[in-house]
Amino acid sequence: MGCCTTSVKIFSIIVNAVYVLSALVAIGWIAFNAHLMSEEFVIVTYTTCAIIALFGLVGIFAAIRESAVLTKTSAVFILVLTIMQIACTYWMPHLHKFRDVNMAWQTSDMDIMQQTYKCCGVNGAQDYVKLFEMVPPSCYLHFQVTANNLFVDGCNAKILSFYESEKAPLFMVSCLLMAFELIRCSLAVILVISFNNKQWPVKC
Repeated sequence: MGCCTTSVKIFSIIVNAVYVLSALVAIGWIAFNAHLMSEEFVIVTYTTCAIIALFGLVGIFAAIRESAVLTKTSAVFILVLTIMQIACTYWMPHLHKFRDVNMAWQTSDMDIMQQTYKCCGVNGAQDYVKLFEMVPPSCYLHFQVTANNLFVDGCNAKILSFYESEKAPLFMVSCLLMAFELIRCSLAVILVISFNNKQWPVKC
């Protein structure tokens, strides 16, 4: 039992360390690509990754200290996180899309969106024409105002296409994360049982 528990402890520490590192990498990736996402999504992602990293550290500390209470807490969090992950797998593909374009249309963020997604207006350059406005330079490739460089597609269509293309990779990553979380949960349960048996050994 002792050798088995030690092996599980070491494996749990490694898995949690990888999870903490992954959360930190995700935070860095979101920071680098924040302009492609809504402010709400960025805030939620930062918060979630920070919590994941925190409980990963809790899992490492619990395994080292052989604390059944902290390990239980970590296991419960992992279960909650897995349920949230399942919900996000369905919810994520429906994020952003038209709402973000309509919000950007009311602000100066439209210029950034048009250059990022290589699009023009909500439904096309005609949106500016209808308002008797000049088509902005951000509707042109590299801000070069020539007919050949004009972005033809509207931002609604471009962003919808972008997130549709992201569905499959997102689903695969989400499934991998859920599998990883279930492994962490299983390890936590095994450690809780081992720690409890060590603290209150069964008398024959």
